Amino acid sequence: MAAAPNLPDFDALALERVQLQRQLSDLENRYERLRERMAAFPNDVTALEERRVASELEAVNNRIDTIDATLIPFRLTW
Repeated sequence: MAAAPNLPDFDALALERVQLQRQLSDLENRYERLRERMAAFPNDVTALEERRVASELEAVNNRIDTIDATLIPFRLTW
């Protein structure tokens, strides 16, 4: 009898994805406000914060993509 392959914890991944989706929405809103602030009152502090939030956005999007790449092949077999 062959051993079952190590499968990811689908519940944990799905929960993490939901949490990341909420975080993504918050980050997008913050980023949009920072962009508007930069357009009205450009300064170094806001520019630094804008870059930091953009970096967080990228990281969250990358993690969501990784989770989707793990979940979608299994969802297609349901």
